[in-house]
Amino acid sequence: AATSWCPVIRQRCGGRISSPEAGDRPDGRSVRMLQLEPISHCNLACPACPVTQFDADPSYCDDRAAILPLSTMLEVVDQLPALEKILFYNFGEPLLHPQAIDFLRAVRARRPEITLHTSTNGLAFTPAKIEAIAAEALLDRVVFSIDGATEKSYRRYRVGGELSRALANLELLADAARRHGTRDRIDIVWQYILFEWNDSPDELAAARARAEEIGVPLRFILTHTTGASRRLVAGAPELREQLGV
Repeated sequence: AATSWCPVIRQRCGGRISSPEAGDRPDGRSVRMLQLEPISHCNLACPACPVTQFDADPSYCDDRAAILPLSTMLEVVDQLPALEKILFYNFGEPLLHPQAIDFLRAVRARRPEITLHTSTNGLAFTPAKIEAIAAEALLDRVVFSIDGATEKSYRRYRVGGELSRALANLELLADAARRHGTRDRIDIVWQYILFEWNDSPDELAAARARAEEIGVPLRFILTHTTGASRRLVAGAPELREQLGV
């Protein structure tokens, strides 16, 4: 039951409990998916993210190192022979890890059958990281969390961020993947959390137009956190029309 505790909503969550599957044995489970938190620091201070509380609340820090060594991450992967997928993110910005590319490259070499996903705010990319990911198809899926189509609305939640730079890196990665012929192997997604300050029809239209220009799908996300859109909620009549889904 302890594994069902979610620090984000600060209560137990049924979504954090998994049931036995056909490949599991009575003496242990066959681990097919691993979520790694390579680093517990972030370059932003999003209000609803527990990362902002790590320094203030010791209960978050008891079982967290600031950064996982490359050798530790690879050792964990080596211990899981049935592994099919790695989620290379949790709290913190994964691409701030100084050996993020080294890890991805090592997994690709050792375990090419493993699917690699990451989620990023898009601000920790460098030209070298973009080129490596695109040229070597080091990731199967990259989700860019960019919540707004104007600097003002974007920075309301992505505190400390810069919309123009996040979008520029999104475009650079998509362009680099096309240039290297790996675009069909890397699923690049723009994820947009809906808040009451970024959900106007005009701003959503601007985001859709920019995503189309870059050549990536745009995914709108409903949230339960403070400031969540009150206009576009589950079951709202205009939800389908506004989001185009």
